[in-house]
Amino acid sequence: MKNGTFRKRLQRCIDRGNLTTADLCRWFDRPYATCRSWLTQGWEPAGGPVTQQRMWRRLEKLETAVRANGRELRDLPMGKRAERLTQLGQ
Repeated sequence: MKNGTFRKRLQRCIDRGNLTTADLCRWFDRPYATCRSWLTQGWEPAGGPVTQQRMWRRLEKLETAVRANGRELRDLPMGKRAERLTQLGQ
């Protein structure tokens, strides 16, 4: 896909939005171990083609949200950041 691997793009979102692995779990609706593996082991989204496409689309949406709201996300406490991410994801 564009602009690097899934892992690199996730890491860029984490850095620019001050996100945690737990934030990614909420965003992608995936278990912590899965999101951690994407980041630490470089795994790509798995499952059927529909699931893979959905994860790539969610990544693109996250990148857009972080680009537009990165400064705001960085300044929010963790609980508020989770709420804001939920709002942005809808």
